[in-house]
This record gives sequence, C-alpha cells and structure tokens, in this order.
Amino acid sequence: MNRHGPGSVVTSVLQTRKYHAMTKRQLIEDIRQHNPTAQPQFLAQFEDADLQQYLDHLEAAKAKHARKIGWLRPQSRLRAAS
Repeated sequence: MNRHGPGSVVTSVLQTRKYHAMTKRQLIEDIRQHNPTAQPQFLAQFEDADLQQYLDHLEAAKAKHARKIGWLRPQSRLRAAS
C-alpha cells in the first residue's frame, strides 16, 4: 500500500510546494511554526532544499498525527445497570 499516493495529505503538501518556491526566510518561519525551539541562526546554516525537506517532514508528521487522533466518541454519562 502506498501511504503517500494520490490524494494523500503528504502528496498534496509536496505538490503545493513544487509550484510555490519559498524563500529561505519563509522556510525558516514555517519551520518555527512547527518547531518553535529551532533557532533561526541554526536553521540559516542549511541550504534551502534541506530546509524544505525538513519542513515537509514536519508537516507530514503533523498530518499523520492528526489522522491517528481522528474522532473520539464522547464518554457517556449513563452507566449500565447491574
């Protein structure tokens, strides 16, 4: 099974990025939205392609986590009689 096939969130993110090149500053800002502990000075040392790859990884991990959480049925206040 191809987890990153057509229609997947990861595929959508990667396709969007392909058509919208981001500046290094934009990449760093987006990375810091997902990982606020990442220091801009540290991230600035990397090439744009490396930053893009890391951002894609962060977004895919977030999307994967969101799919796992899904919808949970609220706990009922009613209890079965014994």
